[in-house]
Parts: sequence; structure tokens; C-alpha cells
Amino acid sequence: MYSGKYYKDCDSLPYYNFIKLAITGDVKWLVDWGRVHMTTLTDTWQSIQNEYSELSKDEHAQGHLDTLKEVYELNGRIVAIEHTVAAIKRGVGSLLPEFIEVLRNQGFRYKYLPETLERDLQLTITQTKTLKIQLDSKEAELQATQGQPATEQDYYDQLTVMSNFYHYDINPRLITVREFISKLAIFKQANTPKNGSTGED
Repeated sequence: MYSGKYYKDCDSLPYYNFIKLAITGDVKWLVDWGRVHMTTLTDTWQSIQNEYSELSKDEHAQGHLDTLKEVYELNGRIVAIEHTVAAIKRGVGSLLPEFIEVLRNQGFRYKYLPETLERDLQLTITQTKTLKIQLDSKEAELQATQGQPATEQDYYDQLTVMSNFYHYDINPRLITVREFISKLAIFKQANTPKNGSTGED
């Protein structure tokens, strides 16, 4: 029924896909080929976010990374819920129990019986608005911090600057997330002013 391959960690996920995931929250960017269960993808994306935070840990940016992680998680949850509800409304036949399980894994406890399905789906979407309010709040916090870019253009601007530093084009389709983190660490180290180099006492 579900037969496919997906990226499971920072060692395998292309940085291009990571950017798409970070911006859209759409876990389909974890799929290499075939079909993979939505629950598997959302759980994997959360695991990759945790791994990313650990690999790129920076004491000066930890608050930003924590907020970024919360934004990723909220965005991923909202996308998973909305996609699942939309699929159920279109009709999923015998797969309905699996789609309902996705909603239950997101914390919804409605009955989702044939006679209550339409109402329960509407209540699910209504309740999701609370998550969107939380997401807006966290994104506002993110805007107030410095660190990981918040827009897709910012990601590519960062890659351009790093490419100039390395003297070759860094193609996000050809490097993994772990490789990007390693390159970013070297770039930051090389561009961090040494003590006393600013001319200030």
C-alpha cells in the first residue's frame, strides 16, 4: 500500500529539500520516490529538526534555534492536518482509518464516524486555528532574533555569500544538510572577529 523511499536524517536529506521543508512545512519534500505514510513523514521531520538543532548548536543562537524548531513543528502539524482533512473530504475509501489515525496522532479526539464525519472535520479545522495563532506568535519571535533565515530568498542569499567565501558554487541540491552545517561552521569561524580585532577595548 505504502511503498517508497524517504530521507531519514541530516546525512541523507538534500539541503534544497530542507529549505523547502523549512519554508513550506510540507513533508512531501522528505519523499525520494513512491508513497510514504504521512505519520512517518511528520515524525521523521521532527527528528530531523532535533538533529539539526543539535548539529548546529551555538550558545549565542540557542534561543533562536529553539524558536525555529517550534515554528517548524507547528508548521508541520498544520500542514499535516490540513492535507489530511482535505484528502478525507475528497474521499479516501478504505484508507479512511489510516487518515483518521493521523488526526488522532495530532491530538484530535473526535469520533469521525460516517454520521459525524463532516461536522468533526469542520471542528478539526476550527481547532487548528489555535495552532495558527501559536505559529504567528512564534514567527513574530523569530523575526525579533538573528540567525537562520526566515524566507527562501534569505537561504539563497546566505548560500551566495558562502559560495563567494569558498570560491565555488554551493548547489543545495548536491549537498546534504549535514554537509551544509559543516560548511556553515567553517564559514562562521573564519568570519568571526578575533578578540581585539575590532579596535575596541
